[in-house]
Amino acid sequence: MLCLGAATITQWNALSTTLRRGIFDTAGSVGKLLETAALREQIARFLHKHKDDAGRGKLPLTEDTPCDARSGALALSRWDNEGGAVATQFRVDDGPHTMDGLRLFAQDANERVEAFMGRKVMDVWAESVEHRGGRQSLFRDQYNALGRLNLAALQRIVSAKYQRGAAFNRQHPFVEVLFSDITESGESLDLSELVREALPPAFHRLT
Repeated sequence: MLCLGAATITQWNALSTTLRRGIFDTAGSVGKLLETAALREQIARFLHKHKDDAGRGKLPLTEDTPCDARSGALALSRWDNEGGAVATQFRVDDGPHTMDGLRLFAQDANERVEAFMGRKVMDVWAESVEHRGGRQSLFRDQYNALGRLNLAALQRIVSAKYQRGAAFNRQHPFVEVLFSDITESGESLDLSELVREALPPAFHRLT
C-alpha cells in the first residue's frame, strides 16, 4: 500500500484537478471522524511541502509535523491555490436578497455552494484593519465591493471551511463565515477601494 501511495504522489502533478481532488477527499476521510480535519490538514501540508518533488521519484514517506489550527488552515488555503479548491465559479451575489451581509455563490461539481458573511463580521474585519474606533457599519454596496476586491481571499476562507464537510458544519453545503474562520485563515482584508461617506446628522449618536 505504501508503494501504491508513493507511486501516486510521484505522478501527482500529471493528474487532473478533478482526480487530485477525489484522491485528497478520499484520503482525508479514512481516519476516525474526529480526526478528519487534522488528517486533511496534514495531507495538505505534505502536498505543499513536496509539490516540487513530484515526478522525481524521491518523495520521503515520513510523517509531517503537528501544527496548530492557524497553520492547518493555511495549509488548506495553499492546497486550494495549488489545484485542490473544491468551490469554483466563486462570485458575490449582487442581486436583491434579504440577508444582512455578504452573500457568495460557488460551484462544487453539480452542487451549488452558498456562503454568507454577516454585516457585523465584515464590520469587525474592516475595523481590525482601520482601527478607527466607534466603527461605522458598512452599507451593502460597500461590503459587496469589498467582497469583489477580496474575492480570492474569501474563496480560500470558504473553501477551507467547506472542505471540512458535514461532520464539522451542520449547514453543509451552506457555509457561514465567522470572524474566527478569518483569524484562523490569516487572510488580510484589502480596504484600498473602500470609500467612507459622511453620515447625515440624523445618523450621529447623541452624547
